[in-house]
Amino acid sequence: MDVVRGIHREGQEGYKIYSDAFDVSNEEINACLEYCASLECKKKVDGDRFCDCCVLDEEPGIDYNDIAEITLSAGSTVVQLGLNSVFLGSLDEYWESEEKIKGWLIAQEIIFGNLDKFK
Repeated sequence: MDVVRGIHREGQEGYKIYSDAFDVSNEEINACLEYCASLECKKKVDGDRFCDCCVLDEEPGIDYNDIAEITLSAGSTVVQLGLNSVFLGSLDEYWESEEKIKGWLIAQEIIFGNLDKFK
């Protein structure tokens, strides 16, 4: 996940920073980004499934693809997190309250979104 954050923050220079610091190739960095972007971690059944700074690590029992914002009749909102958890507030407030990052979305942005920044 440090690679995802670093490349996102530093752009192309991030490749050199991580390559030099950790003795890894650009291909290995790209493999890391692709692993994260495609949520390969969710397919693992044993060992460390999620990166420490990823929101998926915080509550690994929740399927973060199954989040719904619900507006109550009184006009307030709650966020349903899977089947067993609820956050009292909006979806934006929920993500803002998280200290961890949605790394797979950042990795997807790097790979598929803002490609000019990373050439």
